[in-house]
Amino acid sequence: MFAKGSRELTVANLKQVFTMKPEHWQIDVHLVIENANETTLKVIESLGQNISITETKGNLYGSRLLKKVVGDLPKNGDAVLWLGASISFNSDAYIQVASFHKQYPSAVLIGQFQDEATSQISAGGYGGSGFVLGNKSRIQAQTLPVGVTGFDTNLVFVPTSAAEKLGQPTTWAKKINKYGLYVAGAKRKGIRCLAIPEFLGSFHH
Repeated sequence: MFAKGSRELTVANLKQVFTMKPEHWQIDVHLVIENANETTLKVIESLGQNISITETKGNLYGSRLLKKVVGDLPKNGDAVLWLGASISFNSDAYIQVASFHKQYPSAVLIGQFQDEATSQISAGGYGGSGFVLGNKSRIQAQTLPVGVTGFDTNLVFVPTSAAEKLGQPTTWAKKINKYGLYVAGAKRKGIRCLAIPEFLGSFHH
């Protein structure tokens, strides 16, 4: 989970990941937090949950930082769930992810989010082809998952079976053109990257 800005939103999201997760999920939470103050860290500690914290003064998504985070993850996990900053998650968000993972167990799943002001999609998956910057447009899964050629990283579920072939979507090269290179690598290895339908929450600009 990546956090910057609102302490209230960060704490709310941390609480929710424990209270809203499917019952069969056993989770280790790794929080990457930007410019955290002592009060924020104390509030997080007071939650009494097993939360590992990585503090950063700069880029939340720097390749070196992400490589360290991935290196600290448990080696026996079934999946990694990347959660972005500035999101308010719906109460069924993680249930939805678990449901679609059951249906598409080897796929990388991408969550869709709406703008709280306009109710329009503001984060999720992209269509379009090629690796030229700007050559992708956001697409929306309505009732069934939709294959994407790129994605935002507000919610990305990577099963271990996919990660063993692809790695995690962390490096600078993989970020080019909305992770288009990561999706292309997945396609070559027979792994689908799917935007799942419905909104999983609201995106705050």
